[in-house]
Amino acid sequence: MTGPARRILIVDDEQDFAVSTARMLRLEGIDCAIAHDGEGAFAILEAEQLEVALLDIRLRGEDGIKLAQRLRAAHPQVIVVIMTAYTSVDSAVSALKAGAFDYLRKPFFLDELLSALGRCFDICDLRRAKAETERELHLLRQHEAIAQLAMGLSHDFRNMLAVIRANLAVLDQRLTQDHPMKPYAADAHEAAGTAAEVLAQLSGFLRGRPQPVAPADLRTPVFETVAMIGRTLCAGMTLD
Repeated sequence: MTGPARRILIVDDEQDFAVSTARMLRLEGIDCAIAHDGEGAFAILEAEQLEVALLDIRLRGEDGIKLAQRLRAAHPQVIVVIMTAYTSVDSAVSALKAGAFDYLRKPFFLDELLSALGRCFDICDLRRAKAETERELHLLRQHEAIAQLAMGLSHDFRNMLAVIRANLAVLDQRLTQDHPMKPYAADAHEAAGTAAEVLAQLSGFLRGRPQPVAPADLRTPVFETVAMIGRTLCAGMTLD
């Protein structure tokens, strides 16, 4: 068998049959958990999330059809394949009504069993693919909602920054060159301009527009940052 590791449940009160079937399937890359009654089957399914169960239609003291119904009701993800040595149209119809996916007549050849299990595993794979697709779709919708929120916020911030920059420009113009607050007003005005550029880049990124890349001289922003930080240092502090 190809694909992910497989593990199934065998429910049969004939211990020799269950063990021999499990050994054959193990050679095909399929591991098996074995239960000999309904109680054991439920205990295994509570401990493991198995997807396929081979179930004998006649168990000592239990009706396999009713057990299949109970298993399907408690664990709807389990795909049940009914096994029986007493085949009839009525039993086949009853098995299908109980929620069984397939029906095997004992004794069966290994290729028959593998063919039935292969169909079960195909369904399991489709379920996983569907769940993964739904998960990716959910994440995509979340990303779209976040992008829309970010676009709205960037628009609001641009408007607020426009007001801040306009007021800072007025302050910068009215302060004389030797005024002690002149450098601070210039720093604030420049920082607001940088923030506006960052918002423009963010908006372009959210719209899927490629951002232009160009060489930059790092000395200017470093010198400007050093000058701005230097004005905020306490007495006796130096900046290297």
